[in-house]
Amino acid sequence: MKFSQEEVVVKTEDGKTSTYPLRPLIRSKMASVPIGEPAVFLVDETNHIVDVTFGDLSALEQIMGQYRQMPSTK
Repeated sequence: MKFSQEEVVVKTEDGKTSTYPLRPLIRSKMASVPIGEPAVFLVDETNHIVDVTFGDLSALEQIMGQYRQMPSTK
C-alpha cells in the first residue's frame, strides 16, 4: 500500500493494484497503517475509502465477514 494525502494504492492478495481516493477524516488513520501490512478497507458508494483496519490476518477475516453482513443502502 502506497499512501499520499489524497489517495492510496492497494495491492490485493492476487497481485492486482487499485487506487482509491480517501475521505478527509480517514487520512490521519491511514497514515498509521504500515506499508505492506495486511488491511481491510471500507469503501463507500463513491469508491472512496472511509475506514481501515489492519493487523492479524485471522482478525481481519472476521472483520471482512462483519463488513459483508452490513446492509447495503442501495
